[in-house]
Amino acid sequence: GGKGRPEGSKEICLALEMSFRKVWLRIFLNGADAQYVAAFREFVQAAVAAYDAGYSLPALILELSRNEVETGDVSVDKTIRLTDQERQTREIWLVLVYLSLDRLGYMGRGGDNAPPAPQDDLGLQQLVESTCDALEAGFSLEGLKLELSLRQSGEVPVALNPAQLSLRSQWTRIVFLTADVIKGSVKGA
Repeated sequence: GGKGRPEGSKEICLALEMSFRKVWLRIFLNGADAQYVAAFREFVQAAVAAYDAGYSLPALILELSRNEVETGDVSVDKTIRLTDQERQTREIWLVLVYLSLDRLGYMGRGGDNAPPAPQDDLGLQQLVESTCDALEAGFSLEGLKLELSLRQSGEVPVALNPAQLSLRSQWTRIVFLTADVIKGSVKGA
């Protein structure tokens, strides 16, 4: 703690980077199976650890760019470095975790030093709100996905294509996993 960077920044960055890569590897190898969900859980746990360490989202994103995995071999580093699109995806996932932590009233291990809620430039708050509402109403992840597919909600005035549905499903999973990871650490829980 103290001045400067929070404790374990390298470890947190490594955990986020490796779990992020693992999610993609799992879905590529076996689709959305139990190992994919486990890899996603690791990513959420690493994001919660960053939150607990007091990282604001902008600070965490800066730290991640500073701590990219490097082998020392320029050609290898070029191939393993995340693309801009992958970085953007990772950022969306982090925003979802942070918005969920905020919405769920998670205090974090830092107590009063909890980082501020992130900027919601992508309009993800509505998804987080409706997912957390469903969670509090006792829906399971599968039950909520079914509910969402059955009703054309106000958020989604147009029919979603398969890629958009898949993305919404992934984002909903992140909110659910966040709630599950912090279970027992929430105000009033």
